[in-house]
Amino acid sequence: MSNPYEMIPIQHAVRHRLAPELEPPEYRARFGTVLFLMGFFLTLPAVGTGTIFSMAVATGQAPAWPTIGEGVFFFAVVLGLLGTWPLLGFVLAFGLRDGARWVLFCLACSGVVPGLFLGGLLVIGEPRAPATDLITMEEALAWMWAAPLLGLLLLRVTHTGRRLPPVRAFARMLGSSWRESLPGVQTQWGEVRTGSVRYPLHVPGADFALPAEALGQLYGSAGAIRVTYDLQRGRIETIEVLPSLRP
Repeated sequence: MSNPYEMIPIQHAVRHRLAPELEPPEYRARFGTVLFLMGFFLTLPAVGTGTIFSMAVATGQAPAWPTIGEGVFFFAVVLGLLGTWPLLGFVLAFGLRDGARWVLFCLACSGVVPGLFLGGLLVIGEPRAPATDLITMEEALAWMWAAPLLGLLLLRVTHTGRRLPPVRAFARMLGSSWRESLPGVQTQWGEVRTGSVRYPLHVPGADFALPAEALGQLYGSAGAIRVTYDLQRGRIETIEVLPSLRP
């Protein structure tokens, strides 16, 4: 019996997004680390802005209010100008609830830098300085890391989103052995979802971008199609579509 489907050979890796239930922690750690490094360095200017106002209060050069309010305002402005895109990338990559944990973790890590750096300078440069000077400075800078940590604690208490990957996942993410836990070559029914822009080709376990070889045949098509794909290698082998379903 002849095959009524028209076969479109792809046979290469295609940009995709794994279903949350299939995502190994190493997968999230790899993409999260890239976005974290971008977010960490691009939020440092905002942290530096907050540090200027916080130190003005800590050293008595300016009154606590409205200086603290001004510091928070300019911190938010600089963060919005420079740090929006990598932080927004967390939400786009992991979803709103899971991405919120990465955003808060990134802000907490960059927010602790001024306290460590200036505290180290004070201890090394002025070893005989009163301990109260260090405490006062750290208290003035604490809001930049304490607020994100409070948000992380709130998300954990309310069980919002998935936890960040364990430490071992970050150690294993550079290898490829973790991919063995993903399904290999399989043929499943799929569909092209017109409401999705980045990953419109939906199959069990993943969403794929439309391959260039099948763009004309699949774009705007309706109904089920057969897809042979390999999630271990991120490849699509073939796509089979009925001629009657082609636009």
